[in-house]
Amino acid sequence: VATNVAARGLDINDVQLIIQCEPPRDVEAYIHRSGRTGRAGNTGVAVMLFEPRYKFNVNRIERESGVKFEHISAPQPTDVAQSAGTEAAEAISSVSDSVIPVFREQAEQLLNSSGMSAVDLLAKALAKAVGYTDIKKRSLLSSMDNHTTLLLQTGRSVYAAGFVLSTLKRFMPEERLADVKGITITADGTGAVFDVPSAEVEDYIQGAQNAAMVTVEEVKQLPPLQEREQSGGSRGGGRFGNRRFSGGGGGRGGGGRGFGGGRGRGGGGGNRFNKRY
Repeated sequence: VATNVAARGLDINDVQLIIQCEPPRDVEAYIHRSGRTGRAGNTGVAVMLFEPRYKFNVNRIERESGVKFEHISAPQPTDVAQSAGTEAAEAISSVSDSVIPVFREQAEQLLNSSGMSAVDLLAKALAKAVGYTDIKKRSLLSSMDNHTTLLLQTGRSVYAAGFVLSTLKRFMPEERLADVKGITITADGTGAVFDVPSAEVEDYIQGAQNAAMVTVEEVKQLPPLQEREQSGGSRGGGRFGNRRFSGGGGGRGGGGRGFGGGRGRGGGGGNRFNKRY
């Protein structure tokens, strides 16, 4: 944990990771903070966490610093659970064999009565061991629980949220569209992402199969998205113009690794970020 003064004045060798909990107000502060790692030919990682409302500032820092960020969404609950499960599996492997006779009878009874395979039963045991009894979905776009981000494409350019809504009306009841949130057009203009309640995902995917030239799929990683203006909503207007849902774009540059909302690879010819952050 360091102040801006420390970031400017201290030269500590072999700093491998920098985490900024929010974007700094000015580019110079970002340069000094992230510059504490990846020094003297070494490699390092600079992470910058931010809420969607700070997206404009992050883009400004990226542009003015010459660092190319890679924008990555927050880990999904499944990602966190898998990581915890890996640690639990390693811990189980280290348990002494002396416990097996004590628990063998209960294990055999559970296996016989569950009607499940040994692998599935062990998977549930691992989940319980790390505190999971179910896995909730979470939006990649807004991080809302029990919401899922979908990508719609129509084979033609998408210019506004209104076009997305009119396309959805072709195969979804209009009253269901009140649950659509955060329509954001992709950077290449060929599609749009939006959030829906997780329980309705299959309805959208199946419904799109009955609409010509329309595809809807669940997003595993956000595509690069068009930047929303800082003081305005999307051109779709209404509740769909809420900047709260602006998503992070993506991209890789050569050289450094700097993060904007996730892992990022900073680059930039000739400046001191032309190394791996």
